[in-house]
Amino acid sequence: KLNTMNKPFFPNKGIRLGFSFEYLFDRRLNVEFRSLDLGTLRDDYDLKNHYFISFDLNGASRLNNKLSLLYGAVVRMGNGSDGVEWFPYETFIGGKRPIGWSVMPYQATPAKRFSNLNFSAFSLALQWEIINNLYLTPQVDYLESRYPMEWFVPTIHVEPFGAYDRRLGFSAKLSFDSIVGPLEIGIGKDQYIKGVHGFFGFGYYFKER
Repeated sequence: KLNTMNKPFFPNKGIRLGFSFEYLFDRRLNVEFRSLDLGTLRDDYDLKNHYFISFDLNGASRLNNKLSLLYGAVVRMGNGSDGVEWFPYETFIGGKRPIGWSVMPYQATPAKRFSNLNFSAFSLALQWEIINNLYLTPQVDYLESRYPMEWFVPTIHVEPFGAYDRRLGFSAKLSFDSIVGPLEIGIGKDQYIKGVHGFFGFGYYFKER
């Protein structure tokens, strides 16, 4: 991991970079389902060796004293499928401040609207400091379920976001950097979902992968 951001919130210079590679050997998974109607069901899985790669990049570049360019990129890929044994590696996508483990913001929809194992995501935003500590930030997000993953592994498992392999999201938020944490209110719109989604956030935010 590398972090050269000049501020933890509303940065205007620096990058935040994270990369991880996991390789697991000879896994055995024991799954137990309990149901009032069906009783207890058990299943065992002998799993092949597998890998999982995670890459995250966020950056900020100052354009002038009040305007900054924000950009981001995410890639997640592994040699698994959508089986139950891969569920812990799936990422839940959606919302401004999604809560929980293995989540990723996508401001165009409510929290955790999609989940996927192999995907990439890209974002571009302009952060305008209207007055001291008050920011307006329009943003564009792109979700992709095939590339660049298929360039590296042509046989990789592909799962769309809903009914579509790729999506565009548009959002804008008004934020205030207060002494008790950021105060944010905004709207978002996914290209394939009717209506506009609103979101609100207050206080400090800590996210787990």
